[in-house]
Amino acid sequence: SDVTFSGFGYLMVFVNNVLTAINLVLVRRTLDQVAKLSPLVLSLYMFSYNSGPCLLIWLASGEARTVVDLVIADPLYRSPGFFFAMLLSASSAFFITFATTLSTGVTSPLSTTVSAQLKNLLQSIFGMFSWGYVPNAINVTGLMVSALSQIMFASIKYRENRRQRDAAAESGGAPLTSTALVVKSSSTNVS
Repeated sequence: SDVTFSGFGYLMVFVNNVLTAINLVLVRRTLDQVAKLSPLVLSLYMFSYNSGPCLLIWLASGEARTVVDLVIADPLYRSPGFFFAMLLSASSAFFITFATTLSTGVTSPLSTTVSAQLKNLLQSIFGMFSWGYVPNAINVTGLMVSALSQIMFASIKYRENRRQRDAAAESGGAPLTSTALVVKSSSTNVS
């Protein structure tokens, strides 16, 4: 059994997954429907629109007061090194959002979700070995199911693209590049 099980925590993870899926579908539709809107511009809009609500939540939750108290109490939080680390953290958050938006625009929301799960799988495995965690049978089974599903998805997409390329070659048309195949096949899946 999971020592840190929390029903509310698992519910929040489920809600997060649903909202992420909705966000990716909306990103893809926005990129498809709005002419001349690049993934970079869409990412900038998303950050601009989300800044206000995040600031209000930060202030209303009392977390802003805690941050001010920490900055006043500890000179480490006023050092150039800390500000540089915060700038790097904020920049990496923006670039992750941009990469996700770009991936969704070039492929599909499903492909983006699967690639994100692969990243999570690798992070979990790295974390298990880095911090001395002793995995149990349930953890290993979960990781194996996740890895197997990603392999199955990749093989299905590969076969779809290969079939389309072979069909284009047989019909005398110029073979499409793999990127064009992914964009073409994903645009029919999202609508």
